[in-house]
Amino acid sequence: MPKCKANKLAEKVKAMETERSKFFSKRDKIVDKEELNASDILKYFKYENFIKKEPKFCPLFKNKEKCHDGKNIFCWNCYCDEYDLSCNDDLIGKCKVKSKKAKYTNGILDCSDCTYPH
Repeated sequence: MPKCKANKLAEKVKAMETERSKFFSKRDKIVDKEELNASDILKYFKYENFIKKEPKFCPLFKNKEKCHDGKNIFCWNCYCDEYDLSCNDDLIGKCKVKSKKAKYTNGILDCSDCTYPH
């Protein structure tokens, strides 16, 4: 686990790592259950389809919300591979591609304005 300046930050990072792990596990179970190949994954995890097929997968789906504005939301990479869960002083998270749209909200890296294709 990354070393954080404050113990509460370390607890948040651990919680985020746990959620990320749960996400990958749930995603992998869907792929196995549906026997999806690469082409199928592109269709299945597209927001418009995914919210219908897996309405309980994401807490945002309950209110038909999206994590990012825009078209062509692809839920396969919900937890971005470019999101580094390390701590910087009193902040959690770093953007590996150094996006200019990355910002911190309540001390946690917020990628909701990201336009980097992933």
